[in-house]
Amino acid sequence: MSFSSETKSALAKINPQNECCARAQLFAMLVFGAEMSDEQVVFNTENEDTAYICSGLMLRCFDIISAPLEHRRQKNGNVVFKTTIADDDCKTLIDFVRSFESMETAVICPHCFESFLRGAFISCGFVNPPDKSYDVEFKISSPDTAVDFALILSKHIKMPMISTRKGDQIVYFRDGGAVADMLTIMGAKKSAFDIMNSQALRSIRNAQNRQTNIEIANISKTAATAAAQIEAVEWIEKNGKAELLSPMLAVTAKMRVDNPTLSLSELGAMFDPPVSKSQMSKRLQKIVDIYNSRKNDEKEQN
Repeated sequence: MSFSSETKSALAKINPQNECCARAQLFAMLVFGAEMSDEQVVFNTENEDTAYICSGLMLRCFDIISAPLEHRRQKNGNVVFKTTIADDDCKTLIDFVRSFESMETAVICPHCFESFLRGAFISCGFVNPPDKSYDVEFKISSPDTAVDFALILSKHIKMPMISTRKGDQIVYFRDGGAVADMLTIMGAKKSAFDIMNSQALRSIRNAQNRQTNIEIANISKTAATAAAQIEAVEWIEKNGKAELLSPMLAVTAKMRVDNPTLSLSELGAMFDPPVSKSQMSKRLQKIVDIYNSRKNDEKEQN
């Protein structure tokens, strides 16, 4: 079972706290997951627990007895569970949905939004597993319904993004914090913890990578600088220009060539008395300047 399916199953097993909460959740499940007409209301889902909580809520709120049936098996092997409501019970559900002027009016007590959001998610939602990009989305067929849903989310969580995919409206968050907040509000605490734990690990990993990149860059810079200094010393010696170096610079040049991998601080520590990093840098730069000056003179003469 996928991470998203496991989350839905866990949420579907939560009973709404109050009667108004039960109605808010059923309202969301019908709006986001049912096909409604004057003849029948049909609720389809691939999640068996979701199918049964829908039937349970209809029984709790309106004494409507229904039973999800295995409708068909999809190409991916998943079974679609179908619940069909007809006749007077169908009219009861349609009148119930139409009794709300907006989604916000379905939220009555402080816990109603939790149940409403839970109903929406288990009906048309999806959440990525923590090891992938943070993403929770709702696939909604009606543009107006998608906008209304985005507005109620903006009041309780934050404004989501909306896009179109194959004719459906996708209301989504791609922010780990918003995804974890939404899962926590709905009651999927384990899934929310998995997301937050993944965020923490990813943050640590990114920090380590940044530090490693900084260290690699520093090492590369040090190596390149040392290579240029050694090249200068070797050219001076090869071309008989050692007399251009003062005794101190000559000692510094030999120290550099004999210790190509040491940093300036480490080189300076080998002197007696020790030489600071800035002093070592100035000495070696003088050697490089002499090298550059003599090479330029040779080029002009040629």
